[in-house]
Amino acid sequence: MVCIFYNKNTMNDTMTINLVPENFTRIENVKQGTLLYNEDKFIGMNIFDVSKFIEIEEGYLYLNKKIADFVLNKFNIDLVDFHTKKFIVGEVTKADPIENSHLKKCIVDIGSELLQIVCGADNVEKGKKVVVALNNTVMPNGKVIIPTRMMGIESSGMICSRKELWNFGENSGILILDDSYEKGKEFIEHYANVKKNIK
Repeated sequence: MVCIFYNKNTMNDTMTINLVPENFTRIENVKQGTLLYNEDKFIGMNIFDVSKFIEIEEGYLYLNKKIADFVLNKFNIDLVDFHTKKFIVGEVTKADPIENSHLKKCIVDIGSELLQIVCGADNVEKGKKVVVALNNTVMPNGKVIIPTRMMGIESSGMICSRKELWNFGENSGILILDDSYEKGKEFIEHYANVKKNIK
């Protein structure tokens, strides 16, 4: 599950690549960077002086061919092997109020399976297309989505708001997608190196 962050100024021209949402216990220094391990498991890397080798957008980045080729050529690591969908277009099939709370127990169809997600947004309704962050997804603000229980109800994944996807603005309800989005497809418009089609 490749998560890529790059900011030339605040991160000292370093690109951080997380492959697994785990803490590192060991660092291996290599030319132009470091490889991160949890015990013997390779979980990510830091690449230094990135702007000397590649011109890329800054922010939370989607793994495209340009980045994949750069890492493969520089470090002989194929990031494509680690890439899985993280943000999926889903359709809310149920949104039942949870007694004594502002929350709703939602069933969301993401094409391959039905997820039960507890959501507190006022605008979550049956029939709406939404963006779902799957478990173990690293959000743009660094938060990792994990299975949880709310009001005693199991929740798997998260229905995303604009603020959670773009890391700015007000957290005023979930993002509702139009019918041009296909259930089960990956949602990528929030990455800095992908054009945003959401107005």
